[in-house]
Order: sequence, then structure tokens, then C-alpha cells
Amino acid sequence: MVMKVRLHPRARRDLAEIRDYLRENGGPASAERVRRHSKERIERLGRHAELGIASSEPRIRVLSPTRFPDRIYYTVIPIPPKYGPTIRGGVV
Repeated sequence: MVMKVRLHPRARRDLAEIRDYLRENGGPASAERVRRHSKERIERLGRHAELGIASSEPRIRVLSPTRFPDRIYYTVIPIPPKYGPTIRGGVV
């Protein structure tokens, strides 16, 4: 089952800051590579919420870095079946 992924406002700000930093310091191509990679990882969470590992906080899971150093912290929040389960996450 595919779940809806909602980014926390802070996660959106974090992603924008990462993009801006990379544009300034690594160039537009670098910023675009990281943006695509982050988007793919977040979309993958919608298909496989169990990808991340449990953290010290019971409800929070962590999707560890792969190509880039940023971790994605997220929580799976069950909501009424009418809407389906939701994943909320952030990037650190």
C-alpha cells in the first residue's frame, strides 16, 4: 500500500536551505542532484515506511544517509481509513 508523505514545515525549510547552500557553493547541477535524490528517498518512504531504523524515540524512525550525508527523521501516523496512513518527516 502506498502512503501519503507529508513534509513538516521545518523539513521544507531544511530542504530549501540545503538547496540554496548547494546552489551557492556547488552549483546548480549539484543542487539538482541532491534535490532529485532526496525526492526519490522521500517517495520511497511512501511505498516502504519500514525502510528506516528505530531511533531512541519510540515513534521516530531514521532513514540513514546513502549518497549524501542528510538523514530523514519520520513518524508513521495512522489516520482514519478514509484518508489512509500518513508519514510525516524531516531532514537533518
